[in-house]
Amino acid sequence: MATLNYHFLQRSEKFDLYGILGIGYAERDYYIISNTSNFSKRRDQINIPIAIRIGAGMMYYFNDKIDVNLSNRYGDGGLLNGGISIKS
Repeated sequence: MATLNYHFLQRSEKFDLYGILGIGYAERDYYIISNTSNFSKRRDQINIPIAIRIGAGMMYYFNDKIDVNLSNRYGDGGLLNGGISIKS
């Protein structure tokens, strides 16, 4: 998946806010299961092999070597992601 990040705050030294937009390839299968006795298991496949990711994220820089990040995105991976970056 190719992803673009657009950074909104370009002059801030401590804080970074960005938007996320991505597009790529995906193949998905869906299964429908029911408790009804006359219903049989059915498999559906989506014929459009396009995956899309949208979201927003932020980073806070403690200093030149340490920052924390948090992002909220929909379409791939977890809905809420975060971490700590340490530069040597």
